[in-house]
Amino acid sequence: MERLKIITNIIISIFIGLLITSCEDASENANNLMYGNERSELAIKINNTIERIESKIDELENRLDNANKETAEKINDQLEKLKNRRKDLRADLRDLNEESDDTWENFKSDVEQAIDDTEEWVNNIDIDFNNNAESINKE
Repeated sequence: MERLKIITNIIISIFIGLLITSCEDASENANNLMYGNERSELAIKINNTIERIESKIDELENRLDNANKETAEKINDQLEKLKNRRKDLRADLRDLNEESDDTWENFKSDVEQAIDDTEEWVNNIDIDFNNNAESINKE
């Protein structure tokens, strides 16, 4: 009888251990699924912003040919900044899948802020150069 209690307790302990392990695995799988979708969405946002930067670089390089010296300096300054931002976003894209669940929310927040800042900045480049369109052309 004593042996039966010991064996029953062992079986129950094993069952509980397996149950806890499977619950932890299910929780981890749910997190991976949730964060996987967020990672995919963020990757799309990063790629869209990189494409926007590349488009702006092309546009500014085309304007450079017809710019006076002062405007050319401004354009070159903006080009350098755009290329650096593109480089940073590409690094974020590479790091995206390596972020742990513990650091994911901070990483995501930082990258989304960088994307928002970049979009606003690129829009302001448009405004600055469109407001001063006459300075784009050589005098």
